[in-house]
Amino acid sequence: MKGIFAIVMTAGALAACAPNQVVPYRGGQYKECMDKVAADPKLAPLAAKTSLGQVAKISTSMLADPSTPTVQERDLIAQWADSRDRCFVTYTSTLKEDLPPEAFAVAQVSVNKAKLLAADMTAGGMSFAQFNRLRISQNSETESGFEQVRQLYAARQDEENQRRRQVLLMQLQSQLNKPAPAPMPAPYMVPMPAPTTSTTNCTTIGNQVNCMSR
Repeated sequence: MKGIFAIVMTAGALAACAPNQVVPYRGGQYKECMDKVAADPKLAPLAAKTSLGQVAKISTSMLADPSTPTVQERDLIAQWADSRDRCFVTYTSTLKEDLPPEAFAVAQVSVNKAKLLAADMTAGGMSFAQFNRLRISQNSETESGFEQVRQLYAARQDEENQRRRQVLLMQLQSQLNKPAPAPMPAPYMVPMPAPTTSTTNCTTIGNQVNCMSR
């Protein structure tokens, strides 16, 4: 998931889990909130010890830093974690609506782990090296969780596409196997009567003509 306390996921990982929808995916609003927290000037002293944004920006020197946080740094860690928490709380309903339930569950697990990690660091119970290494480890687990969700939905989509192909194939086969329609019978024609021929013979007797037809 995108940044959640000490865990920062890329926008692409979260967006990949969002289902296709008419309403545009609104996870960018959450990312903007997290980016503002990372850019807060009050937290600048902490930026030399750990990445305030993306986990990928944790440097090698940060991973090797054996120092434990000072009282001032503990206070900054608490402010940083609380600010990031407010971002998640503010956009929880939005993310819950836009993400598949499996993806949102992964996000909540990462939030809980990040809270514990931030609390341990605020209490001064670990070095920055340990803190940064655990951030990377937890981030990898969260990315893996989102990838499993993505694969799950990809498999479901494949199954749906296969089902649709099977339905179309069955419809096509049904059309091909349908018997040809019977030919239309020729219209009945009333036979015309055969023409008849006749012969007429006429005879003349004096002024009288007699005719006879055969």
